[in-house]
Amino acid sequence: MKTLIDFDVLKASELYLHTLLSRATGFDSGQHEVDINAVNIAPQYKFRLAQWSVLNQPEKQIKMSEVEAEQRQDIQRSADEARANQRLREYEKVGLEDTQENAQLIRDFVNNSAVKGYWSQEIVDAAIANLGPGKGTNQLTWKPKETPAPEPPAEPASEVEILEQWQLPLDADEYAMKRASVKALHDLIARRRKVTGKYIRPRGTFGSSIF
Repeated sequence: MKTLIDFDVLKASELYLHTLLSRATGFDSGQHEVDINAVNIAPQYKFRLAQWSVLNQPEKQIKMSEVEAEQRQDIQRSADEARANQRLREYEKVGLEDTQENAQLIRDFVNNSAVKGYWSQEIVDAAIANLGPGKGTNQLTWKPKETPAPEPPAEPASEVEILEQWQLPLDADEYAMKRASVKALHDLIARRRKVTGKYIRPRGTFGSSIF
């Protein structure tokens, strides 16, 4: 069994032990793992070294490269989680219901998949494909597609009358009818009945006086 020894601390506190151990291992400073039982020093010094190592166990040094690697992993994980969340919002826009049931189904799929809970855009796509309609299990619920309201029917185009010079328009006023001929008035009444399907009495005293 190897023990981590800080040779600088050993040198400051136990110079003679440091000298013996340095000659036996070739280490003079820094932290190194040493098999105390296998080192070539007298048994009594092995015992003293073992006691000293228990009381002076150094903290393992953390390499900056390891710290930077962990930081990069954290940044990547945060970026992937943001993309996964954005992907879920995109599926919501096209009909995926934002419910606890859907969220739990997707969460369980991610946790039980090969990625073991690592969220990314790709795992969200895989969850929708496996839990959604089509080739999936169709467990997710979706909003029904809205049917657009039918457009109101177009109003029939009004027919434009082509009149002779002596004929009156259907909306002729009292002044025009007073000046018209009897033939024009009878023609107007007949055309109005044809349009409305009933008798129309012209407005004004003039109209009432001839019927």
